[in-house]
Amino acid sequence: DPTSQTLTLGFNLVKDLNHATIAALEQARTEGGPFTSLVDLVKRVAPSLEQLTILIRVGALRFTGAAKHVLLWEAHFLLAAEAQGGSGTARAGSSPAHVAELLAGRRALPARTGAGTGELFAPPKPRTYVLPPLDAAPLTDAFDEWELLGFPLCSPFLLLTEDAKAVVRSGVLARDLPDRIGEVVTVVGHLVTVKETATAKGERMCFGCFVDLEGAWLDTVHFPSVARDFPFRGRGVYAVRGTVSESFGCLNVDAQRMERLATLPDPRYAENGVMPSGIDSGLSSRRRQPPKSAKAAGFQGAVSPVRPR
Repeated sequence: DPTSQTLTLGFNLVKDLNHATIAALEQARTEGGPFTSLVDLVKRVAPSLEQLTILIRVGALRFTGAAKHVLLWEAHFLLAAEAQGGSGTARAGSSPAHVAELLAGRRALPARTGAGTGELFAPPKPRTYVLPPLDAAPLTDAFDEWELLGFPLCSPFLLLTEDAKAVVRSGVLARDLPDRIGEVVTVVGHLVTVKETATAKGERMCFGCFVDLEGAWLDTVHFPSVARDFPFRGRGVYAVRGTVSESFGCLNVDAQRMERLATLPDPRYAENGVMPSGIDSGLSSRRRQPPKSAKAAGFQGAVSPVRPR
């Protein structure tokens, strides 16, 4: 439907979800229709606990209507025995009897010889557990998505600290740039991509592409001295101060300085606010000169601290 506002993301985008699990999911869904519950998925696909945890965390089981932290507990109850001695890989093609054994907590009777995948007796009902009320920290889903997909499914501006949000509110939007040509402004945008190139003298410079708070495109130019002193530091929301220019009908901000705005501490690691591996990774593996201080950049109190690699 060309008018639909829904985007469907493929399993191939999910970090650490292996091919065997993806193939088993697609086969089970094609042959038996949509999954009806967590237990139904475990019976038909027989994933490892590791793979099932990834599916839950990325939101693939939201059709159950249960909260993710509840589903995670249930998954551990169902597959705890397998997790203690399992190989950590998906068991695509496992027999229904083996899955029934996991669900029932006892050994199931084997299928009749020559019966294919049929079972001699109806599979036993899975055990049920009563969980206490469990509260999920706000924005946990966004940080799970950021880690497993490489981007959150909510607005990245929601993940900023209050000081950083103040910088966003004071910034100039892309729609206002035509009236600000020749002026020095501060724009704020979520980084989409960076293009690196070299000048005639062989010096490194960059072109940045961002989206602002309204979803409009922002293009920035970072000449060698700025690219050196204010490097890009991975995906996130940046404040860029520079002069608005027009070239061949396109508006750019010729950057004078730039800072990545501070993100809220990860609620999943609330004790120390550490970002998990993969979230704070840069777009380039090359080491850059550390950025100037927040005060010098003009965004004091709102910049993201440099974390050791």
